[in-house]
Amino acid sequence: MQSKRLIGWVGTCLGVLLVASTAQALSVAIMPIWHRVALADCVVIGKVTAIEDKLVMAQANANSPNLEEHRVAVLKIDKGFGSAKGLTHVRIGATIPKPPQPGVPQIAGIEMMHPVNLAVGQEFCLILQPHHKETFFVAPRSYEAIRKQNNAGFDKEAALIERCFKLLENPDASLKSKDAEDRLLTAGMLLTRYKMTGRGVRAGEPPQKTEPIDAAQNQLILGALASADWTKRDPASPISPAQVFGYLQLTDKDGWKQPQNFQEVPAAAHQWLKDHAATYRVQRFVSNKK
Repeated sequence: MQSKRLIGWVGTCLGVLLVASTAQALSVAIMPIWHRVALADCVVIGKVTAIEDKLVMAQANANSPNLEEHRVAVLKIDKGFGSAKGLTHVRIGATIPKPPQPGVPQIAGIEMMHPVNLAVGQEFCLILQPHHKETFFVAPRSYEAIRKQNNAGFDKEAALIERCFKLLENPDASLKSKDAEDRLLTAGMLLTRYKMTGRGVRAGEPPQKTEPIDAAQNQLILGALASADWTKRDPASPISPAQVFGYLQLTDKDGWKQPQNFQEVPAAAHQWLKDHAATYRVQRFVSNKK
């Protein structure tokens, strides 16, 4: 049990995971909402009003070798955040899912990795990215679309997304918030951006470059971790200090020794923060793309 929890804790740095279930089959583990918001361009809340008749042939992503059919939906925006702020409508493209191949083992929850299927009349909260070439946005995975119908938790999830976007509007001020959870959410989202954005390197490309983040913000992020209550375990909380600490991606070179017993991590992490807060500097990935 300890090893499984440790894998999940460390793996939060790496995106969506395939993890072993109790039946030893693979299943999909979904990243927390604040992680998804940190990497989003915008979020929209509203109702689908139309599906365009014409399919658009486009790459699913910038690295896709082939063009695929995209069905484009039009959503009327009730609330918009990020680049969608002030817009009244948005176009959302999604590839058409391929039927499962006979004889190929299916992964539990794999449908969450497929693009969302938008239908006229349905209401959603969508975490979006602009398509790299076309004029529509995309929600590449279904878990980035929170459906309102038959979802008792919709208002709570939408409120958390709105809260996270507002925290990122002025992250330095949010890191100084009187609310410890707001400070922790902001630290987690900033580390997600710094450690995930621009990280990918394809074969033949030069090694990924890094640079230190702003010194004052660095101290605020570490301060948010040091001042957090590591003993409180609230299942209703959207974030935990252990999750955020894992996003630092510390190694032996940073003076971090990973305890074998997961229960010892909070104390070890607190001690590391006490010993290294004055000297450690978070490094952010710098994209090789011009």
